[in-house]
Amino acid sequence: MAAERAPSGTGDQPVLSFLTSHWLSIAGASLVTIAGCSWLLLLPMHVGGRANNPYLGILIFFVVPAVFFAGLALIPVGAFLARRRIEAGLAAAPDRRITLRRLALFFGVMTVVNVIIGSQVSYRAVEQMETDHFCGQTCHIMKPQFIANQRSAHRSVGCVQCHVVLGAAGFVEAKMNGTR
Repeated sequence: MAAERAPSGTGDQPVLSFLTSHWLSIAGASLVTIAGCSWLLLLPMHVGGRANNPYLGILIFFVVPAVFFAGLALIPVGAFLARRRIEAGLAAAPDRRITLRRLALFFGVMTVVNVIIGSQVSYRAVEQMETDHFCGQTCHIMKPQFIANQRSAHRSVGCVQCHVVLGAAGFVEAKMNGTR
């Protein structure tokens, strides 16, 4: 695997050891992972027109990409600094087991962080799907029923309170009925 090896001034160290040897590289990879997953989860909501918050566009198109590109910039800086420290004799190159342990820890932590991000976005999506506006205007073409409900004495009662059975099975059944 000559392509994975570092250039000749650092011996026989794989490039992966430089990527995991400095905290800047690990922080950069964390930022890239979190921003990338956040963007992938938030973008469909914005493109689908289900974003009620005007600041969501600023978040999706300015803040998340800025964090992503900042993380991309940190990765090679950290690898360069790690390589320079090792070449100067200020630090020893980690052995393969330490590198793999750091990499496994990184993937484990990032998986947990991204599951938390994904669960929050999913929760907000379910919350949005239970609004009267979604039921009457977005999901179904029920304009007459939606307008009648808005004018009736029942306007303060949500559609899902009467038309969706409590629990996960009721939620799935209601959503499947909405696809017909």
